[in-house]
Amino acid sequence: MLVTLTWFGCSKSGSGPSATGATSSDRAISPNRVGDYRIGASTLPEILGADTAANRRVFSEKGLEFEFNQGKELTAVTVSSQDYELKNGLRVGSTAE
Repeated sequence: MLVTLTWFGCSKSGSGPSATGATSSDRAISPNRVGDYRIGASTLPEILGADTAANRRVFSEKGLEFEFNQGKELTAVTVSSQDYELKNGLRVGSTAE
């Protein structure tokens, strides 16, 4: 089971995450956010620094894939790690029950 969050807005609000990534205490998925990564507010430089295969691989190994509009603003996050969960506890690998 993969979870992809996509937001089609274009306004920015608040500050984005640090380039170090989500902390263990903040791995929640909400409509516009995955951990510290805010769709429509976080940017490629804030998350990846430089857009290189090596930098993307670091996050891919953590179960996160990012999409950016025109290489700038975060528009989608695909989560393939059970480390992140919805408010109701649903996460990758949860049973249908």
